[in-house]
Amino acid sequence: MAISKPEKHANEVAIFSYRAEAGLQEMRKWLYGRRDEIAEKWIDLTGDELTQMQGEARSIRKQIKMIDQGPVNKETAQ
Repeated sequence: MAISKPEKHANEVAIFSYRAEAGLQEMRKWLYGRRDEIAEKWIDLTGDELTQMQGEARSIRKQIKMIDQGPVNKETAQ
């Protein structure tokens, strides 16, 4: 299911607006924990496993940034 840029932006704004909520703060804490787990494991990985962990780490970084700093995508004029 494809999401248009305006819809994606609206979703990211909504996530950012709830950043003070307890549930989102728990999610943020979990993301930081998962990031730390990956940081400990990646040294021993090679090949596809390493590539997979790098992709997961990038995704986690984006999610944390969205919670802490706001939408990544700029709103487009309609």
